[in-house]
Amino acid sequence: MDNLDSGQFRGAWVWKANAIPKIKCFIWQCCHESILVRAVLAKRGILDFDTCPLCNNYPETIDHLLRSCTLAKSFWESISPPMQANYFYGMNFMDWLRLNVCSVACYGSLGIDWSIVFSIGLWCLWIRRNRVVSQKAKPSLNLKVEVLAKATEYVFVGANVHSAPTKSTIQVKWLQLPVNWFKVNSDGSSLGNLGRAGGVAL
Repeated sequence: MDNLDSGQFRGAWVWKANAIPKIKCFIWQCCHESILVRAVLAKRGILDFDTCPLCNNYPETIDHLLRSCTLAKSFWESISPPMQANYFYGMNFMDWLRLNVCSVACYGSLGIDWSIVFSIGLWCLWIRRNRVVSQKAKPSLNLKVEVLAKATEYVFVGANVHSAPTKSTIQVKWLQLPVNWFKVNSDGSSLGNLGRAGGVAL
């Protein structure tokens, strides 16, 4: 397993995620504890408090914001991840990110990869948190609709944007003409619609 403390983190899986670039960058920052939640800011000496702005009960770590906070749990329970709850909430945070981002499971009847729903869910949790902190907005309690709408849009609009175009081979060759027939290649130019013109034939 990847381990930042031991220097064994291998994050190639992040860049292979089926997600738009900004979400891949966000996940990468989560892996490196670079998301500026209050616990990170307090650790850097920028804040002197670290309480979660959503639940006001626990330190706002990245894990807390995205998984352990009561509002995050409420969101994930509404989404119903394709794994047992004790496994989903009990595993190491880094393993949790990697296993869900790299999952090949299909989500519900929509036929969307769970990895897509999960990655967009992480991003929407972060955006909701920022609205509460910067805009003093009330936290949305129904992220499920927004996340599934974005996931569906990504699948049908964005997921195949960079797909390689279909290539076909066209064979070009000269065919022998019937007797007494000739082929003429020509080119010409005109100086004005009714002006002088020139041409050549071979």
